[in-house]
Amino acid sequence: MKIFGIVGFSGVGKSTVAKILEQRGFFYINLDEIVHKLYEPNALGTQKIEAFFGPDFLQKDGAVNRKKLRKTVFNNEQKLRILEMFIHPLVLHEVKEILNQIKNDLVCIEITVYRRDAKINDLISKWILVKNSRANLGTENLHQFHSDLEFLKPDFVVENEGEINDIEESMKKIVLLSSV
Repeated sequence: MKIFGIVGFSGVGKSTVAKILEQRGFFYINLDEIVHKLYEPNALGTQKIEAFFGPDFLQKDGAVNRKKLRKTVFNNEQKLRILEMFIHPLVLHEVKEILNQIKNDLVCIEITVYRRDAKINDLISKWILVKNSRANLGTENLHQFHSDLEFLKPDFVVENEGEINDIEESMKKIVLLSSV
């Protein structure tokens, strides 16, 4: 099984790249969707967040108040790392469960925030870095979430300047090279 990790700053087109690969036969796993499920009422992620951050980090329906949590960890690197210590192992477990159930030999995982020390990296065969010149305009503070990207040595770089045909051409090359 070849597993491609798709990374990049917020708003560069990681989902677009992943969906194109999915159309070309890859099984697509979106880590953000897994986290959303872990934050639902009574989910294990929700329980861990309530235990550490407190019940005021839950909405009335019992789901995690993601906006409040994001604001809290956005301004505190230590709390961000603690949150990652709770959530990353749960996400990794879910990904491994999915991988054990699928029959596809080509998988792409959209990784919302790349951390060079994350255990999920051990699953990745090839890295795709998605870039564009317009990403993060006005969101300089988001760079703390992506600071580890500077250490990544991607196997492929996709420049997304807004032309879907250009992205599809890049994906054709990646698919071709992945079948070798």
